[in-house]
Amino acid sequence: MSNVSVASKLRALKSTWKKAAPRTGGGLPDGEYEGVIKSAVVGLSKSDSKRLQCTWTMEVTAPEGFESRKQIKIAGLETEDNLCWFQGDLAVLGVDPPDDVDNIAEAVGQTEGLPIAFKVRTKQEFTNVDFIGLLEGVEVEQPEEKVEESNEEELTADEVTAMGEADDESGLQEIINDYDLGINQDEYETYPEVAVLVIEALEL
Repeated sequence: MSNVSVASKLRALKSTWKKAAPRTGGGLPDGEYEGVIKSAVVGLSKSDSKRLQCTWTMEVTAPEGFESRKQIKIAGLETEDNLCWFQGDLAVLGVDPPDDVDNIAEAVGQTEGLPIAFKVRTKQEFTNVDFIGLLEGVEVEQPEEKVEESNEEELTADEVTAMGEADDESGLQEIINDYDLGINQDEYETYPEVAVLVIEALEL
């Protein structure tokens, strides 16, 4: 008979408990939110397709209870249909679409710091994010000055895969929380399964 008990398990967690801090997670539920565009970047997806895309990261300011949560919005930039929707996003944000595609990144950069309203809506396993418009009477947040060299490494698919293979629950959960991916690890049998979902959600 096993001598393992709830009490012994709890005792083993004493040092970890002291290091832990309150954390909330899960994706934003469907609805309308207010927030600030914290970053806006044009780049290539980390998937095999290397799709050209724009990634906006918003930080929620309202409603109450969702403050500081993050939400990403990704817009493809490869097909005519993609570009029509992307130009519509810029228009909603008050930025004129550039005449030359070489200036797309500059136009996207103008959206950083903008206070906006946006909508989250899910359909099956997909999450769609729509810009509603700029918030009136709210001061535009000045984007942080970008440093040419940074010690911060960009997250890669290989790193997430390694977390899954190492059963790194806390590492995976931190990514899930940071990007509000809405993935519940308890619903999957293995951590590699979770890692695959994270990679797909972030298009790494």
